[in-house]
Amino acid sequence: MTVIDDTTTPLTREVADALLRSGWSPLPLPPRAKSEPPKGYTGYAGKYATAQDVANWDARGQWGGNIAIRLPPDVVGVDVDVYHDGDLGLAELVRKYGDLPPTVWSTSREDGSGIALFRVPVGTTLATDPAQGIDMIQAHHRYMVVWPSIHPEARLYQWIDEQSNEPIDAPPSPDDLPDLPWAWVEGLAISKSEAVAAATPDEVREFIASHTEQLAPAALRGVRKRLDTFVGARHDTLVEVSCWALREAAAGHYAAAAAIDEIATWWKHVMDDPVRRDGGEFGSALMWAVAQVKAEPERVAAMRLERATQGHTAAPPANVDPETGEIIKASGRNLPDEFWRARPALEHIRTAAHNRLVSADAVLLAVLARVVMLTPPSVVLPAIVGGEVSLNLFVSIVDPSGGGKTASVNVARDLVPHERLDVVDPILPSSGEGLIEAFFDFVMEEGDDGKQRKVKKQTRTAGLAFVDEGQSLLSQADRSGTTIMETIRSAWMGGDLGQHNAAEERKRWLKPHGYRLSMIVGFQLSYAAGLITDGEGGTPQRFTFALATDPSLDPYAEWPGPIPFRSHPTIGRRAIDFEQVLIDDIRERRIGRSRGTIIVDPLDTHADLRKMKLAAALAVLDGRLDVNTDDWALAEEIDTTSCSVRSWAVEYDREARAIVRRSAVALAVERESAVEDAALARSVTRIAHNVARKVWRDGEMTVAQAWRTVSSRDRLVDQDDVIDLAVARKWLTRSDVGVARGATKP
Repeated sequence: MTVIDDTTTPLTREVADALLRSGWSPLPLPPRAKSEPPKGYTGYAGKYATAQDVANWDARGQWGGNIAIRLPPDVVGVDVDVYHDGDLGLAELVRKYGDLPPTVWSTSREDGSGIALFRVPVGTTLATDPAQGIDMIQAHHRYMVVWPSIHPEARLYQWIDEQSNEPIDAPPSPDDLPDLPWAWVEGLAISKSEAVAAATPDEVREFIASHTEQLAPAALRGVRKRLDTFVGARHDTLVEVSCWALREAAAGHYAAAAAIDEIATWWKHVMDDPVRRDGGEFGSALMWAVAQVKAEPERVAAMRLERATQGHTAAPPANVDPETGEIIKASGRNLPDEFWRARPALEHIRTAAHNRLVSADAVLLAVLARVVMLTPPSVVLPAIVGGEVSLNLFVSIVDPSGGGKTASVNVARDLVPHERLDVVDPILPSSGEGLIEAFFDFVMEEGDDGKQRKVKKQTRTAGLAFVDEGQSLLSQADRSGTTIMETIRSAWMGGDLGQHNAAEERKRWLKPHGYRLSMIVGFQLSYAAGLITDGEGGTPQRFTFALATDPSLDPYAEWPGPIPFRSHPTIGRRAIDFEQVLIDDIRERRIGRSRGTIIVDPLDTHADLRKMKLAAALAVLDGRLDVNTDDWALAEEIDTTSCSVRSWAVEYDREARAIVRRSAVALAVERESAVEDAALARSVTRIAHNVARKVWRDGEMTVAQAWRTVSSRDRLVDQDDVIDLAVARKWLTRSDVGVARGATKP
């Protein structure tokens, strides 16, 4: 291959004009460089260069270096990198799909590497890396550096005619390229349904609005896993997962909007090219996927039937009769009046909250958290499933109006005061390590040598962690190497915390059931879903939620004073007693889950344990260490209300994201629609030109005869559109026979 000296400067403006006239989209590059072309002219949403663009770039002095071309939507380049074993990859593809016809190649090497050009049907999307050392250059994927550019290693790019094996000055028109054999198109297409046209933007919107069922929402985790573990080309993964996810959405597994949210989040994360990330590529994938799903109704119906016949039964909500399916009592986002009247202590809490103009629900959870904090860590839940579990209670106060979280906690502090020196109240955790550190302090201890020295020891047995703005907790969790969420999850169970195998001066170890920890986290409604969506991590399952708003608030309530609560004295290990009927019910539900006959929402995997903690806290508030059916009924009421608050926070977040998503999707599909329309117009023009040339060559003929010059893969284009365009361009005129030569030769 020709090697260029330092004085060679290719005259690319003249070449650019020639390429433009032949139907190519030329782009200027810096001298001896492969990047960067002008912004907005490559990628899925890129524009095609016009004569005005070429002139503008010339005026800016941009044609003194290399030149690239972006391929039309009906052309692909088979890029063979022999230095990456591309010759072996090409041989593999030839074995699968047959020989390629001779064509024109662009290359700067002499080892057989280069890019071979072929025509394909408009709208074809091929796998970008189908074999070792092979890449498929397409309109949306990459561009080509061409003659008379100079490679960064000083090699001259050339066009090679494969039939003569001789250099040529320019490539032929895209219309004159040989077709990529159909076996290659069919074998390398991302979807085999090549005849299915992409859906319109309106069809995408209608699909999203029509598919809102959530018969198996946990199935969405499969989509997340596929995206999180993807390998290969990002575009191929985008199209593949979009088709898969929207097919499952059509089968009712989960809402289409939820699936699109997951894919859009992944796309924003992995796509670092802003033109591709924010352009029409994402919208195009959705349009393509919707079309494929609509073309496969039998497959979707089979998926729906398979899900319906799997034989699993989901546990009914707590406010639904399992026998009749009827709603026993409306499950609102605030505790009902009859709950508060069930016990004097509950009425006391509501009166105090209303006197201070805060939510009774929020104060109740804060009070229960304080009651648990003041209960010795040696008091535990019994080993009904697995081993003994701590009473440690974690609650979240969700505030849709932006105020009231801290006030509720302050009211609870006034209701349940204490003067214990072994309690940290509050702990303001900045990290998992900081949470553990709050239980330790320096003490003087005599060493083996008889000297006094300061050492860190656990000096406190209990604490209440308070995070006023939960979004700060989420921010900590997002930092690399943080342990805050892991520490929270372990502490809820009463597990050991810290490092017991570290050096003595760094050892911070809280032994299992050797500490008591309650936690209150406040969230604005718009941030609460951030905690809830950590379902796979296991954090939200451990929290009980309450609203900081209270529609039943009585501003004239009198302050009742502190609750007459006395914490239990420190005692040896003691498991709280549960009535046998409660133990039997818990065991029966666990057996069903273990056998796979009961499927629960992933956010409710710890529902029974949450209710055991709540029931125990209510019993302790009542001065007992035994849980009866009344305690359990009240705990179920709290948990049911908590789930309603949790669901509302998720729905609020979903709606907020949907507003952003609808705007982004609308923009993406509209951009892609414009790109597709432009591609279709160019295709119609090319076909009309070919039809007109046949008529000029062979004379007047019927439309059917003229149409025979159109290849089978181009016949998806409307025949009337082609003839009308040829007549409008004056290439043809309509005649009694059909069509005849017009005033202008094509």
